[in-house]
Amino acid sequence: MSYANELVLIPSKPSKITFKSLPSAVYVYLEIGRTYSSETKHTTPKRVTIGKLEDKYTGKTVSEIKISATHMYPNSNYFTEYLKDHQSKDNTEESMEETTEETIEDEEETQEDEKRIRSSCLCLGPYVVIKHFFKTTGIDTILKEILQEDSGFFMDLAAYSIICESNVAQHYPEYCYKHPLFTKGMRIYSDASISRFVRRITTDQIIKFQDKWNELRDKKQSIMISYDSTNKNTKAENIEKAEISKAAKEHPNVPIVNYAVAYDVTNFDPLFFENYPGSNPDVGQLGYTLQRAKDYGYQKISFILDRGYFSEDNIHNIDRAGYDFIIMAKGNSAFLQAAKSSVEGTFERDRSHYFDQYCVYGTTYRGKLYEVDEVERYFHVFYHDIDGAVDREKVNKRIRKCRQALTKLLNKPFKAKPSFEDYEKYFEVEFEQIPVKTTNKGRSKGQKRIRKEANNPPCQYKLISFREKTEEINKEYSSQGYFVVVSSEEMTAEEAITRYKGRDKSEKLFLSDKSFLGNSAYRVYTDEAEESKSFIEFVASIIRNRIFHKLDDAAREIDSRLSRMTVPTAIGELEKIEIIRYNEQPYRLDHAVTTTQKMLLKAFDLSEDDVLGELKHVNDVLIGAKT
Repeated sequence: MSYANELVLIPSKPSKITFKSLPSAVYVYLEIGRTYSSETKHTTPKRVTIGKLEDKYTGKTVSEIKISATHMYPNSNYFTEYLKDHQSKDNTEESMEETTEETIEDEEETQEDEKRIRSSCLCLGPYVVIKHFFKTTGIDTILKEILQEDSGFFMDLAAYSIICESNVAQHYPEYCYKHPLFTKGMRIYSDASISRFVRRITTDQIIKFQDKWNELRDKKQSIMISYDSTNKNTKAENIEKAEISKAAKEHPNVPIVNYAVAYDVTNFDPLFFENYPGSNPDVGQLGYTLQRAKDYGYQKISFILDRGYFSEDNIHNIDRAGYDFIIMAKGNSAFLQAAKSSVEGTFERDRSHYFDQYCVYGTTYRGKLYEVDEVERYFHVFYHDIDGAVDREKVNKRIRKCRQALTKLLNKPFKAKPSFEDYEKYFEVEFEQIPVKTTNKGRSKGQKRIRKEANNPPCQYKLISFREKTEEINKEYSSQGYFVVVSSEEMTAEEAITRYKGRDKSEKLFLSDKSFLGNSAYRVYTDEAEESKSFIEFVASIIRNRIFHKLDDAAREIDSRLSRMTVPTAIGELEKIEIIRYNEQPYRLDHAVTTTQKMLLKAFDLSEDDVLGELKHVNDVLIGAKT
């Protein structure tokens, strides 16, 4: 928890204010409510920290503190809990309906309050980069047109998601304490304001943003759309799309919402996103996506899909829409075996078929994907030596573990015949039935039971032997290291792998949304908030993608040190570009921009002059002074 540098009066509420003396400091607590326990038959006070006392009180007793302490250093809870409560007490004559419908403007802290909860040291670097990409993409203009005064708050939430890798609203005030903001006057909003704000964003505004974002693209150019989906957990009962899905292996009994994004692999930008019910399979949603791409006016489109969308219906839907496709088939499947058998042994050791950039061998042939197809497809078969060896060793380890487990179970009786699904893939197991002698002593219905068991005697089962399925194992060995890419459009194997690897980048960025944007779950309770959170997440992913690809390009062209930099590492380095102020003077750079930071700025088409320009902007907004 961050604390302001200026002292304020301790609230004069003897029954609500308590002190807690610790070796490090003395903290001030405010009682904000009470909870009743049916077990203990007592009420328990609920308290939050609203500040801490000066260092001179550390080590003193609570009774001494109550007599002499008058001021404290406040934290964000002081403004979101105490001041909010104090204001509501002064307006007791107003009705509850009027207070609950207040806008975010009514929840703004005053400028004097903001000075108390804003740090004297701000992290300027990430703000400079993110603001640059908001401008160069045109997103800031679109948001201002659609959200108007709320656009700055929206951009702050997107920046917060990128920098802090979180969408947890409770931590937002701490972020504001250390960073410049996009809101008008760099106003700081409380975490409670976020929930009101996301409920105010309408579906119409979300659709308008995606419409205008796609209007910026040249529809005549050929683009490649990578479409992928994931699910987000939620326990809210008010979200209609939240449904339990059989496909959710991690949390099978938790409702989920499916979230899908269409990427332009050519320009590395997310184009549009979709939320749909958790029980709907990904494979069934693709048809609606195709129609949506048509509605946006895209004409020359190729879809790049993963094996989850490999189905006859999807392939034919893409054909009917007039689009091309590239789709991956990988794993020990009948399709893979059939595809590689046509060319196996003709290219795996031929240098002319080796693609050095991806360390794979590849070749191409034509054929029908399904018997009912009227046109032929292009099958690009690839082989990776190292992956093949690694995958075979993984199979060996699984077989070794299965053998060790089965050895321990040999000659041990089971009351019922057990299921050995995990073992039967690699081993044939044989059981022996052992009749069990039963007694009928002390049972009134003994004769009836004896007659029943005479016809169906109870048995136990004993594992007596097992042996490897050598043929099945060899078949799996033979497929290791191979994968197939199928395309509807004629191209070479090298072109196919290049396009698909481009898709891999967008897929990794899409999956990183859960970890690097903190969106593994929806922490909302209404449909409106769920859609708004997805909207913020989508815009944040656009900016983060731009950062990723600029960094990736620069790593090859500028300096090898950047090749070790991920987006979080780069943002962490930019956070070190700090501006500080002393004695109410204007902010200034704490130290000169380092060589590494200059390289990062150059990767994003920025320089030290841009940092100084934003420093002037921060001073003009917060202090009104010239640097």
